[in-house]
Amino acid sequence: MTKTLRPARDFTPAVPVLGAYDPIVSLFTRERQWRSALLAQLAPRPSDVIADVGCGTGSFLALLGRSGSLPRLIGIDPDERILERARAKLAATGVRCELHHGYLRDAAALLWPLQPTKIVSSLVLHQVPLAEKHAGLAAIHAALVPGGELHIADYGLQRTRAMRTLFRLVQCVDGFADTQPECRRHRAAADAGSGLRRGRGDRGDPDADGVDLALPRRACPRAEGPGMTTPIKPVVFASVALATLTSAVILPILAPLVRSLHLTVQQGGWMLSISSLAMAAMAAPWGLASDRWGRRRVLLIGFAGMFLAYALFAAVVRQGLSGLFAGTGLFALVTGARAVLVAFLPAVPSAAQALMADHTEAGERAAGMALIGAANGVGLVVGPALGGLLALRGILWPLVLSGALCLLAFFVVWATVPRGTRKRAAVASPPVSRWGPEMRRWLAASLMSWTAIVTIQIIAGFYFQDRLGLETAQVGPRLAAALTVTGVALIASQLLQARVLRWPAQRMVIAGSAAWIAGLLVLLGTVSLAAYVAAFAVLGAGAGFMMAGSMAGASLAVPTDRQGAVAGLIAATQGLALIAAPAASTALYALDRMLPFAVLAALLCALAVLFALPTLATARE
Repeated sequence: MTKTLRPARDFTPAVPVLGAYDPIVSLFTRERQWRSALLAQLAPRPSDVIADVGCGTGSFLALLGRSGSLPRLIGIDPDERILERARAKLAATGVRCELHHGYLRDAAALLWPLQPTKIVSSLVLHQVPLAEKHAGLAAIHAALVPGGELHIADYGLQRTRAMRTLFRLVQCVDGFADTQPECRRHRAAADAGSGLRRGRGDRGDPDADGVDLALPRRACPRAEGPGMTTPIKPVVFASVALATLTSAVILPILAPLVRSLHLTVQQGGWMLSISSLAMAAMAAPWGLASDRWGRRRVLLIGFAGMFLAYALFAAVVRQGLSGLFAGTGLFALVTGARAVLVAFLPAVPSAAQALMADHTEAGERAAGMALIGAANGVGLVVGPALGGLLALRGILWPLVLSGALCLLAFFVVWATVPRGTRKRAAVASPPVSRWGPEMRRWLAASLMSWTAIVTIQIIAGFYFQDRLGLETAQVGPRLAAALTVTGVALIASQLLQARVLRWPAQRMVIAGSAAWIAGLLVLLGTVSLAAYVAAFAVLGAGAGFMMAGSMAGASLAVPTDRQGAVAGLIAATQGLALIAAPAASTALYALDRMLPFAVLAALLCALAVLFALPTLATARE
């Protein structure tokens, strides 16, 4: 059924190209999140008569129709073209709905005979002139039955420079004159003149005889605002994944880069060792800095520093390839540029881990840290693949991509991480002691996990070739497949922990150690490529559990105002492993090719016993 009013008033179209409206809303406004929140707040019942004023292409009406509550649905919009799209969409989904052509101020005339119990409006009021806001809200008030509800999801106050910048894009499409009141909070004035009273959405008290104006703050399609907390977990996941990706992209070109610059293998080894030393030295200071300066600032400094360091590294490499620099001078410049890069790198995981700890309760900490482990896995899987593909175009291209990713990550953090994202204790806690009894075992677990990972990365190629009798050209593809399986298993185990298992930190470390021991035994006891790939999958899952468990356990062992310090210590263990594990594992392999795996299995057994003993003692008591 369609009813039409045809006033001569103009309106702002949804977008210049109508077919792009749904994709744009889905891509840029977190549509699934805020529409689901709006639906939950609306709580439709079979007895309801629900009108969507400014229904657009009918997306929310379709969602209401599929909710199973079977209310009577009505849609109003001033654009006949967009109503045609809404009819097609609703017909395709089998949702019955009455669509009417009309404006906000027509709500009373169109809806009053239908006696709506609830009226909803989303992404409409910000683009309506202020006078029309007044008239439209008054018409809605007149149309609602006594005790009816109005639910609005729209852009609110832009509190940060990033939000104001992003809202300028909305204004470019919807017009500055009509949208500027959104920036000046004229919505309150419009409400005051409409006869509506604030309801639960704005923490007011709904009046029994009036309208419940419920503004779903968490549902608004914006990064943050009054009464809304930014979803921190996706931000942390993206930050860590991008940081790991920028480092992993250049892994495939490190060896060819050393050869292309006419450096020796020993000089390449020294370059990596000095870089790892810089990482180990700077991780703890970055963690302390995030406690003092805030997580957001340290994340921004980290990505900005990495971007500048990649630009410097690429410039030095380019001049080295051209022959301007050579020999010892080139070695010093390349090593210095990479050391600067790696010195900024631990700023991101340190601040990100602390940020995750700030926004997760004790019972959710292990699941939150598992997401960080999954983000690391994504970077480790995708990065080398991208780097290998770009290296086909030239050895500088992976460096260019890494710098671009750092710049992208900087703007992601700047636009999404709110200021003041650090919990402050009423009384400052004592400094974190890395030698304390509780902290020692978690640092040992983190160091052990990274030592195991680095050992496998260094030794696996030699082991594959020697045990399977492969030619040199055959090793690369098989090892790449096995390492990819390892990364995928790491990601899967962390998502399983975050969504389903939710094990405590201690159990994660024990399970991860057991998985590593099982995988190492398969490597030691079999001579089969299929068995080795399966073993690498088990090792990947175990690595994920150990990394996330050590992060969560260390985080829970310190007060809220020391989360940055402990995150820095955990990040430092990666640098220490990168310093010690390559030399130790290759020395053991020179003695016997099975010795690195046997020693690693023994150390992991000791770690599992260390974490299992308190559990056994508690069970005995």
